[in-house]
Amino acid sequence: MKLRYFLIPLLIILQIFIYVAYTSEENKKSEMPITEILIHKKDVRLGILEQNVTKQAVFKIKNVGSNALFIQDVETSCGCTVAEWTKKAIKPEDEAIINISYDAKNLGVFNKTIIVFANVLEFPIELHISGEVRRSNTCKLDILQ
Repeated sequence: MKLRYFLIPLLIILQIFIYVAYTSEENKKSEMPITEILIHKKDVRLGILEQNVTKQAVFKIKNVGSNALFIQDVETSCGCTVAEWTKKAIKPEDEAIINISYDAKNLGVFNKTIIVFANVLEFPIELHISGEVRRSNTCKLDILQ
């Protein structure tokens, strides 16, 4: 019984060690030259939204470095937020746009995080959208006759 309590944490630590060693080797193989970016706005306030309406947020990222910028992935904090971005290399002095669609289904205040993985020094990049979802002002009533 005591061996099980000792063995399980040891196996978990071993798995973490193997994972870290493997991913660091993979990163060395696929390293891209680092570049620098300028983000015009990291936080976008969407204001008050009507329930069940999708709202768009746009993040502009400018490559101010000397190497091409590659946005490898963009992750959102929930399924109500969807990201679209260019998969092509962004040349120095060019801009990239990350479009975020927020599906305002749940009522109340929201704060969502968008994580951008790219070949930049300040890796990963964290962006935010926020706002409040309220019920629609229009009321549809079915009148029974």
